[in-house]
Amino acid sequence: MARKCKYRHYVSDAVDGELSEEMKARIMAHMELCEECRRLYKRFAHLDQEIAALPEIDPPPDFQLRLWQAIDGKGRKGFMHRFNGFFSGWRPALTAAALVFIFVIATIVLHGRQIAYKNVSEIVPANDFAVAQHLDLFEDYDIINNLPMLEHFDEISAMDGHS
Repeated sequence: MARKCKYRHYVSDAVDGELSEEMKARIMAHMELCEECRRLYKRFAHLDQEIAALPEIDPPPDFQLRLWQAIDGKGRKGFMHRFNGFFSGWRPALTAAALVFIFVIATIVLHGRQIAYKNVSEIVPANDFAVAQHLDLFEDYDIINNLPMLEHFDEISAMDGHS
């Protein structure tokens, strides 16, 4: 891919007469060597000639008055004017339906856990349920195998005098 000339952004300014004499001379000297900048200069110069050849258009006499009225009218409408579409038509109904849906899902998620735990505890005995809640204990099977001893550890310790 060919690199673009670093002076190309000065070409338009040279055509418009916006460069200092020194900078314009540098760009003109550069264009003698750079085909890309020479082509851009010709295109911009041609565009300037075409624009200069266009007829001048006079605005209607009340143009300035209508312009300021339009600007002032938009300024007065403010915040609510920008969001007027959100408060009419089907959008409020859709918003309400979405809020109800979110509320129902949140209720199911938050209260569904309590309902699920109550139902499981009715079916599964309490000791098995406690083990099911702490599945990480299965990593050390000896603890699970001696679980009845551990449940009475305080009593055994008291009898041995280790408490």
